[in-house]
Amino acid sequence: IDAYQNKNKEIKAIIVRKKNESEKIISATNNDIEQSSDNANRKTKALDFTVTDINNKTYKLSDLKGKLVVINFWFTQCAPCVKELPELNKLVEKHKNSDIVFLAVTFDEKNKIEKFLEKKAFNYNITPASIKMISDYKISSYPTHLIIDETGTIVYQTTGYEKNTVTNLEAKIESLLKK
Repeated sequence: IDAYQNKNKEIKAIIVRKKNESEKIISATNNDIEQSSDNANRKTKALDFTVTDINNKTYKLSDLKGKLVVINFWFTQCAPCVKELPELNKLVEKHKNSDIVFLAVTFDEKNKIEKFLEKKAFNYNITPASIKMISDYKISSYPTHLIIDETGTIVYQTTGYEKNTVTNLEAKIESLLKK
């Protein structure tokens, strides 16, 4: 996926294309974060990031050590992303007293998100225009969910939407909280 911005950093086009041969080679050799629905046992050190949410609160991964960080990569025009919002909101509500940070990372600009939120609720901490983080984490499919444990290790990742996506996410959170 390639996102193209205008001079105001608004995304004007998203191109989905097959990887060329050199990109396939790079992907094969740079497989730090495996994109699969069944990699719950794969553990990779998370890349540090700094993002700012729509309320101007900044989150830096290195400052979140000791907490679980649940990340949803999404965007407002992604139908599967929007479809799972009610379940994700229930997840946030269930764990509101836990030491978990819920981040919703998107390339959408703040004004687009604010208009979206007038019609739909999303209770994660939404970080607009987070293109650098999306690129650093090599996110190319939406929605993508990550869980980073209290040591800064990615302990769970799933891509795409299925009816059990949030159930599986919840099960992993519960297992981590029991440790």
